Amino acid sequence: MNAFKLAFFMYMGGLCIALFLPTSSMYHNFSSKLIIAQIYVIPIVLLTLLVYIVCRKQSPTEESQE
Repeated sequence: MNAFKLAFFMYMGGLCIALFLPTSSMYHNFSSKLIIAQIYVIPIVLLTLLVYIVCRKQSPTEESQE
């Protein structure tokens, strides 16, 4: 569950940042900025989930062999 919370906060943070960045004159309304922001934010969320899950599955080998 922690992985999804972290990914959600990364999604919301990335979305807020992307919405406040300046865009060209074609993408000046809110809905087009939101669609373009999804292109950048969704890969960040997937990468965050992947890294978190991989790091959690690695078992510490040196600590248990003392």
